[in-house]
Amino acid sequence: MKILIVQIGRIGDMILTTPMFRALHEHDHSAEIHVLTSPRGLPIVENNPHIHKIIVHDKGIIGLLRTIAAVRAEHYDIWIDPKDHASSEGTLLAQFSGAIKKIGFNKKGKFDFTVVIPSDEENVTLHAAERNVRTLSSLGIFVNSIPRPELFIDSKIENDVREMFGDSIHRIAIVNISAGNESRMWNDGSWSEVILLCIQKGFRCVIIFQPIDRTRAEFLHSQHPESMVFNSPTMHHVIALMSLSAIVISVDTSVVHVASAFNIPIVALYPKVEWNYDKFRPLSEKQIVLFSDDPKSLRGISTSAVVEKIDELINALKS
Repeated sequence: MKILIVQIGRIGDMILTTPMFRALHEHDHSAEIHVLTSPRGLPIVENNPHIHKIIVHDKGIIGLLRTIAAVRAEHYDIWIDPKDHASSEGTLLAQFSGAIKKIGFNKKGKFDFTVVIPSDEENVTLHAAERNVRTLSSLGIFVNSIPRPELFIDSKIENDVREMFGDSIHRIAIVNISAGNESRMWNDGSWSEVILLCIQKGFRCVIIFQPIDRTRAEFLHSQHPESMVFNSPTMHHVIALMSLSAIVISVDTSVVHVASAFNIPIVALYPKVEWNYDKFRPLSEKQIVLFSDDPKSLRGISTSAVVEKIDELINALKS
């Protein structure tokens, strides 16, 4: 049986799709599991041992035509798109896929998918990882708990990261200053105090960031030379670093889900949007979440509150 899972969204979306691969593999070891991913999601699945083939989907007309040709050539038995809301691109791909059984979300009055999954309104209280694995129920696959994501690291990259940090490898505190949009950004003065606390507590404080925030990261490093700006060659290196870290402090973004994959203790900052938290909350066993009073900004989260909670979590880790 040949199965394709479609996830052409953001990095975090792909991370939270990964529990599906193990669930499918454990249910049927003979199944050939393929993944359709965006270029951004590629590093998340490249080393996954449950996946037999990866197809990368590029945006634009040419990319769409190439993807359609690639998926039709595979003659899939089952097509699974776990997105629980309308997606023109995902629906179009399913229409031309040639797959025998298509599992996904149908807009009202549409019949593009042969097995229909619940909408995001019906799933509103469920974590995204739980929503994704529930799309497998029509195949007789049931996961009773909320599954953590799974990420697999290339051994050479892990060794490179270990050599980079030497004896401090188990004292790393990750501080992620970047987010996908303005509502999830926090101010540099607050980050500076967080970095200072981590250093004072004996951690090797490592600042990670998106390329657009490099200037901010370097400014914070200039204030705290004991910290390190992680100039990661690839996303693989970021994942390897996080897998070895002792604690993560981050705004609401895909970094939270990487920490969840390795069960790394985390202090996470979220806007006050209930559905967003329910869908994308951390899954690490040891976690502290702080909420802003403003759904459109993290500026309502005080520096003192974050510092206090980081201190609380660090003390709990030492006990």
